[in-house]
Amino acid sequence: MSTVSERLRYARERINFKQKDVSERTGINNKTLSRYENGGSEPDINTLRVLADLYEVSLDWILTGKEPVTTNSSNEVDLESILAQKKVMFRGVELTETEKNLLELSLINVILKAKELYIAKK
Repeated sequence: MSTVSERLRYARERINFKQKDVSERTGINNKTLSRYENGGSEPDINTLRVLADLYEVSLDWILTGKEPVTTNSSNEVDLESILAQKKVMFRGVELTETEKNLLELSLINVILKAKELYIAKK
């Protein structure tokens, strides 16, 4: 992928979003998104930042293609530290404290159930 427009399309498709999904989450008009992805125009830096955050890619990667696609430079993720963040986003929408608490409980239940199933198989 040699152009910003190609990388923008790739990043959107990578997270299984349609342009409509991006428009709903960012307020960017569908036709404008289409022009960005077809090379008809280029977004300004603030718009690029919004899209990079939504797509979970680095701004450097969108601009140059030289950085890793994902913003996470490590394969390790501490879910507890993520949930402890002041602002936690999912697909461009900030989670409320209640949603973060429910997510944490759900993760605990999934992990406990997985361990239970793993031990039962032994």
